[in-house]
Amino acid sequence: MPDYFASPRRKLARAKAYISDLESKCSRFIDEHAWTGPVEINPNPFGTNRPHKEFKITLNQAFPDIFSDITANAISNLRSTLDHLGYAAAKCSGVIVPRNAAFPFGDTPVNFENAIKGRCKDIPPDIVAMIRTFHPYKTQDGNVLLCAINDIANLDKHAIVTPIGVRPVADTALNVTGTIPGFLYRWNAADNEIIYRVLWSQADDNLRVALDIGFGEIPNMTGKPVTGLLHAMAYEVENILVALEAECRILFPNAF
Repeated sequence: MPDYFASPRRKLARAKAYISDLESKCSRFIDEHAWTGPVEINPNPFGTNRPHKEFKITLNQAFPDIFSDITANAISNLRSTLDHLGYAAAKCSGVIVPRNAAFPFGDTPVNFENAIKGRCKDIPPDIVAMIRTFHPYKTQDGNVLLCAINDIANLDKHAIVTPIGVRPVADTALNVTGTIPGFLYRWNAADNEIIYRVLWSQADDNLRVALDIGFGEIPNMTGKPVTGLLHAMAYEVENILVALEAECRILFPNAF
């Protein structure tokens, strides 16, 4: 008996391998301190004519494109895992050649339901009902992580990962983005630097910081640490895989 869920499991395992590789490379890049933390005086910031200190992180080398490439590969495999789950469920139900078994997404619950009507005709109704419980849409009680997987998979991959702000070396309260409240995080790709804080020139700041790496211009993900979110995305996809396979085993025992 063929194992219809072997393919999504392989896709998920491949995504996890990419995430692990990215985590290792990002940690090495940060730990090797390929950056400096200059403090410069800007005599006219934002046209105010009032000198400020600009606290920066300046990379000593170009930000590695490989980080975006690995992230894109991880996201692609997570997105493929979801589609392969729809295909596996359709095969379990007896559909010989599933042609409409994509995992549905929508900007709104209405768009999501329309996607189900147009793209999920070969997925068993009970499995579609289970997919609904994961809320793969962006509004109301939608699943932000799942939608981010879909959004990133459909984007131009060259700028999905960038250096972001900073993380404190000492204990400092963080907000949900992993950045320090009240700080600026302006990544300047041309100069390979981040301006992370501006203070009056007579002020002082003893905060010690370290570089972090996060998502670029991604809806709901911009500026958030990339490896932690990828792990969370993989966990979400794995939960769906486990749930759908368990339900298919109940509904279609003869397929296993």
